[in-house]
Amino acid sequence: MAATEITVQRLRLRSRSAVPGLLPNVEDALRVSSKPAALLNRFVLVRRLRLRTAAGASAQALAQQLERAWQQLATRAQPMEQASETAEAVWAPSLAVARQALLRRWLRGEEAKAWFWQRLVSPHVDGAWPARAVALMLMADDEAPGPGTLAGARRQALQVRALLALVAEHRLAVQFVRAIVDVQALAVLSLIEAADETPQLAHLRLRNEAPAPLALTPRARLLELMTAMSACVEDALIERRVTSPTVPNALQAEANALTAHPDEPAPAASRRAEVITIEAPAAQAITKTEPHALLSNGLASPWSGLWLLLPMLLRRGLDDADDPLAAWAGAMRAACRHLHIPDDDVMRTALAGLDLPLVDDPHWLRTARLAAVHDAHLPLLRIARRRGAVWVSPERIDVEFPPASLDLRIRRAGFDINPGFVPWLGRIVHFHYPS
Repeated sequence: MAATEITVQRLRLRSRSAVPGLLPNVEDALRVSSKPAALLNRFVLVRRLRLRTAAGASAQALAQQLERAWQQLATRAQPMEQASETAEAVWAPSLAVARQALLRRWLRGEEAKAWFWQRLVSPHVDGAWPARAVALMLMADDEAPGPGTLAGARRQALQVRALLALVAEHRLAVQFVRAIVDVQALAVLSLIEAADETPQLAHLRLRNEAPAPLALTPRARLLELMTAMSACVEDALIERRVTSPTVPNALQAEANALTAHPDEPAPAASRRAEVITIEAPAAQAITKTEPHALLSNGLASPWSGLWLLLPMLLRRGLDDADDPLAAWAGAMRAACRHLHIPDDDVMRTALAGLDLPLVDDPHWLRTARLAAVHDAHLPLLRIARRRGAVWVSPERIDVEFPPASLDLRIRRAGFDINPGFVPWLGRIVHFHYPS
């Protein structure tokens, strides 16, 4: 629920006699009533909202009633993935994250009959999960810019890629492609190709332009794209890494061999780098003796709490900025300067690895500082200065904090709740507190 956007699925006005001007007053009240901070910049679904009001009530009086109703809903709203069927209101960080949660339930074979899951799909969509998944991918994004704009096309393409990656992570890519027809596969590919082409699709296009004995069908192209996604490869390698406790010893033995014979070829070097790159965050440990150690593809820093600026600013309308990526990058760089984070701190190294726009925006930093004090009753310094580690990949940003750093004030403010897939960042962002 953004600050100025409410979609009413069905509005019923009941009265014993006609009330002139009631509908415009209700529309004005919905538009001007202020929403609680807990519901701002979130995708919120309300099952039913009933109000009893006087026949001649003004828009201002109706707005006051609505504000009291919003406050009650804010206390009762439940996270969508944890909500029961009787929940009066549910929320998700965004519509894209809500759709990913629905697809995840389908992939796990779980039921999605609750009223809020049904509102995410068209009532005419039925059949096996692959057909429903295609319909979910082809649905327009109500939160995106205009469908004719490049930003809107790119945002929808990123969301489709995230849904395809979920299917690949569950190792159901082959089953998915076999269950759909070429027309459906072509429609999905067209959404992705409408925006800037990903490296995988550009590679496929060049292959198709070159003379080949057999042209790839749309389903074959879609399957090749899904199997080329790094999430599918990383999933298998992570399982092998976690289930093999001898890997660290093997890596150390290879490192010793490289040191003892520096002039000899290193056939195992590529495998060593591959295993290190995909090492799971939960398998790492952040110790006091190595405060700035390079861990796998991630970095440990005493300033890892700065990553919480992302959900903090998302709750303050970052998605509505002209350029959300530049705004977030500017806030992060301004925070590094304001908090006097050393130039050699790995926090700056991780930001440099994201290839963000070179801007420094104090406006969004001020927004974050106000949000920290207003919502969590903490200064930004207390939130940002917490030890953790971040793993950055082309598909994900995973930030891991020690369990002792869990702060209920930050949790109640929603600052460490997973943003999920962030379209303008092109990555899934998750925060972890391993036991």
